[in-house]
Amino acid sequence: MPPVLEGLIPVFCVIALGWTVRATGHVTAEQWSGFEQVTYYVLIPGLVITTLAMADLAKVPIMTVGITLVTPVLIVTVALFAMRSLFTSRFAIDGPAFTSVLQGAVRWNSFVAIALAGSLFGKDGVALTAVAFAFLIPLVNVLSAYALVRHGSDAKPLTVKGLATGLIRNPFIWSTMVGLAISITGLPIPKSIAMFGDIVGRSALAAGLLLVGAGLDLRNLRRPGAGLWIAVILRLAVMPLLAGSIGQALGLSGVNLAVPVICASVPTAAAAYILARQNGGDAPLMASIITAQTLLAAITMPIMLLIFR
Repeated sequence: MPPVLEGLIPVFCVIALGWTVRATGHVTAEQWSGFEQVTYYVLIPGLVITTLAMADLAKVPIMTVGITLVTPVLIVTVALFAMRSLFTSRFAIDGPAFTSVLQGAVRWNSFVAIALAGSLFGKDGVALTAVAFAFLIPLVNVLSAYALVRHGSDAKPLTVKGLATGLIRNPFIWSTMVGLAISITGLPIPKSIAMFGDIVGRSALAAGLLLVGAGLDLRNLRRPGAGLWIAVILRLAVMPLLAGSIGQALGLSGVNLAVPVICASVPTAAAAYILARQNGGDAPLMASIITAQTLLAAITMPIMLLIFR
């Protein structure tokens, strides 16, 4: 079996386990919510901090990887805004639906990305994915907020202070900054702390994938429309092809190329649904996009990784 599939199968098995547990009803919605809070604010930040703190970032072409990650997001975003009128006239995609299409195209599920990178490439893969947090999370949050302000049905006014505060409070952002600071300053990491980080990391990856599965609702796929398929094609095909091509053109190879491709090919983040629901987006369409992409990514991600292996 190809190594890519060997790394992917356990990831999607854990996602399937999360869906099964949620479907059987043995864990209540309130319990899942508490589990999500612990994972989001404790486990994943702990994984990011310890991984970056112990990573040898001197060997990582950080700026090249950053350009490889950011450029596809900007290209797809500009293309979507340029085609905004066409979407309305040809496919009847209104403003709120457009914001969900954009989120579905540019946002990424960091739980799946970091788990798959760790499964395939170990600590090097996790460290590179954590670097991707610093480049992608602020960018996609700003783009999503801007789209909702411009085209959402009831979005609140966006302020620079409010946006900056939201980004600073994002656990992926501040944990990345803390981990990078420790790595850059060269502070020694005691063995006991390293072991602690390893335990937190293993639990964080499993918890994140269980939550992805628990969030799937197959009923959302009853009536797929043009908006859903546009978001699926952009997220699962166009984004990874752009990232892989740009990375190769810039001289990336091996894990330094594979991790940006992984980050570009994972399905959109489940948090996009909450953002759509609270800020005037098309929440039902967003739920359909998340479900469809998560299911189809099991097919498209191995293909993209094999193309750029």
